[in-house]
Amino acid sequence: MDPPDMQDSSRRRGAVVAQDLQECLPLTSTLDEGDLLYLLTPVVVPVELPTPGSPAKDPFEPLGRALAKYHPWVRHIPYVVRDGITQYHANHLSLAKAVVFVITGPPYGGQISQVTLSQSLGSALPRLLLGPLVGSDSEEWFRRRGWRIDASGLPGTGQIASDWVLDLSDWRASGLSDNGLTFLRYPEKDDPENRELLEFVMRESARHDNVGWYDQYLRLAHKPDAYDILVVLEGNQIVASAISYVCGKDSKMAEDMPWPNTISSLAGGVSCICITEDRLSPNNTRDMVILRLINYSVHVLGSQGVRKMFLDGVRGGEEGFQSVATHL
Repeated sequence: MDPPDMQDSSRRRGAVVAQDLQECLPLTSTLDEGDLLYLLTPVVVPVELPTPGSPAKDPFEPLGRALAKYHPWVRHIPYVVRDGITQYHANHLSLAKAVVFVITGPPYGGQISQVTLSQSLGSALPRLLLGPLVGSDSEEWFRRRGWRIDASGLPGTGQIASDWVLDLSDWRASGLSDNGLTFLRYPEKDDPENRELLEFVMRESARHDNVGWYDQYLRLAHKPDAYDILVVLEGNQIVASAISYVCGKDSKMAEDMPWPNTISSLAGGVSCICITEDRLSPNNTRDMVILRLINYSVHVLGSQGVRKMFLDGVRGGEEGFQSVATHL
């Protein structure tokens, strides 16, 4: 029962905030015009079944419409508790500025906890659902849902991704020659409307099945955020790119990467590294380019006071990091 001072329906609250650890509320202070707000709701049986001949209605549709009155850029996507957060959701969530995840109740009958599912959402994009930890007990769970973990011959499967931390004082490749390559922060390259960069990222991320990478570049590809994008040129052609960030500074990528802050207050990193494999001259190989790109990243981040650099989601080429970085 409501306390006496709340029994008057005209004074009764419609909702009470129990906890807001990330200080996201009110949403009007978090979202700017055009930012996408995603509403994820479980598929449930409506309390009132539709009359024969009329279409079924999502019980949470009124919630989506109510949110849209305050912020028109709402996208409503259902999820099935049995299946969890799938790649379909990941593709959409890479575009979201904020996510409202609706929980209807405790699990029953062997269901996955909806609270647990809401934590898959705490992963940093674009790393959402890259796969289970090597040797973890969750591999069978992924297999039952169609993930071909050990099928290395198929795109996007059987690949091991690793994270590394580099102490900049340990970097011993600072004297590398450029080998005919040019290194720039993106706005220094003449690329009207960002066309060349975005076409390069779209092609390379699709080739390597890197979900969400294009979207990360797209939201940064305008000043001043574009200075976070590093590019490597051979002649006038882009052959590699990466997104850099510094913890504690105004950076969209840093907001998506919670781990570097736990490493050091003077940390930064590079993410979404794209390297072409078929447009390099015979003078350069992929490994030669990535080594020089990281060398350039060390220079750029070091000039901003960074002392430790986080490399996330590295697929292959780990041997080159063994002597200078720590494997997480």
